[in-house]
Amino acid sequence: QLATLSDDTLLNYPAMVIPSKILAVELLVKLQVSLAIIGEGAAMTIIPLKVIQMSLTYGMSSYSPSAFAQYGNYLALIGDDFGEGCRYVKFAL
Repeated sequence: QLATLSDDTLLNYPAMVIPSKILAVELLVKLQVSLAIIGEGAAMTIIPLKVIQMSLTYGMSSYSPSAFAQYGNYLALIGDDFGEGCRYVKFAL
C-alpha cells in the first residue's frame, strides 16, 4: 500500500489526533531505542513499519518522519532498493 501512495498524498496526510494512538506510537519509538541499546536488531525493521502503518491509518505524528527515514534506510541498504529507500528518506526530511 505504501509504495502506491504519491509523495503529495503522504505530505498531505492529516495529523494523528487520537491521544491513545499518539501514545502508542511514542511507546513504540521508546521501545525501539531500548531494544537498539541491548542489540536486538530484529525490532529495527518491525517497529518503524508499525509506526508507518499507524501513521497511514490514524494520521501522521511527530514520530512518523523518523520511521519513514529508518524504513528508507532499510530499503536502500538491506533491501537493495536505493531509489525507493531514498524517496522515503527525502519524505522524512
